[in-house]
Amino acid sequence: METEVILELTSSIQNLDGTMSRIQVFLIMLIIVMLGLAWFMNRQLTKNTGIQSITFDSDFADELFVSDQLDELLSYCLKHEKKSPNDVTVNWHLGIYYYFKGDLQRARLYFEKTIRLNPNWESSAAGYIDKIDSISFSSGSDQIQ
Repeated sequence: METEVILELTSSIQNLDGTMSRIQVFLIMLIIVMLGLAWFMNRQLTKNTGIQSITFDSDFADELFVSDQLDELLSYCLKHEKKSPNDVTVNWHLGIYYYFKGDLQRARLYFEKTIRLNPNWESSAAGYIDKIDSISFSSGSDQIQ
């Protein structure tokens, strides 16, 4: 009798553990889906209305750059730089903006800051710094002619 009760309790506990883990997995999956949905909705809001999110959206900044909306890119980046001056992607995009606008001195500062903030960006940022150095050296100026 006692053995049967113990076996039954053990079986009940094992089933409870199985149920709990399924519930936990379901909740985790639900959270992931909700986060994805929130990201997607924020993205659509940004695209459809032009209202930018609170956090810096690197993909949105890339879209502004690729579509040659450089003034909008600068405005977007500067707004986020005020909130997060040490955001590596904000500094990267500001470096890109100033590089393509021909302000090599300012571009170099942002690329160097990008590297200081995250050394993993060095290979990308250093490529621009090298180009800036070669342009500046050959023209004797910090502006693209």
